[in-house]
Amino acid sequence: MIVQSAQVITADFVTSSPATGAATIADSLPVGTLIINGTDNAASVTVTSKTGGKYNAAVTLPTLANGDTVQLRVAATVATVAGIGVVWQATGSPQVDLIDDPNATAVAAVKTGLGTLPADLVSIGGTILAGTGALISAAFSKFFNKATPTGTINSLPDAVPGAGPGVSTATNVASVVTPQLVVVERVA
Repeated sequence: MIVQSAQVITADFVTSSPATGAATIADSLPVGTLIINGTDNAASVTVTSKTGGKYNAAVTLPTLANGDTVQLRVAATVATVAGIGVVWQATGSPQVDLIDDPNATAVAAVKTGLGTLPADLVSIGGTILAGTGALISAAFSKFFNKATPTGTINSLPDAVPGAGPGVSTATNVASVVTPQLVVVERVA
């Protein structure tokens, strides 16, 4: 189980009679302790009695580092015999730190729905892209930055601009395209 900082953890456990092993109410309310990487933590563990030796322990996890081992240990006394044991454990995975995380800008933009996500234009879907990042970025902007697109990628000819018919080298294609009448054969 992976847990995160500030997550509330609950664990049920049972106290048993040392003589019979049957569920038995403890002499007093059991005490819970949160342990992080083998060290007792000061987080407050709340233990509540359910019925007949059944209990619940709850704790809000403090700030965790990636890979921290987190345990919940309970100590109880039944019929004057003290017992102790771990009733829950997991590995910690911290929440993303939007200040110090190297991907903080991307994470913040995704979480808020605002801003621009940074992109590394080296490959898309595993396909290595030719050209510089600036050229690829310009091509994406020119093709996809349209409120109402008038074509698809399939409507672009597979040709080099300026090398033949079909691809204009002009900045504004609409301004250079004019209707022309071409006379192919003259009939008398």
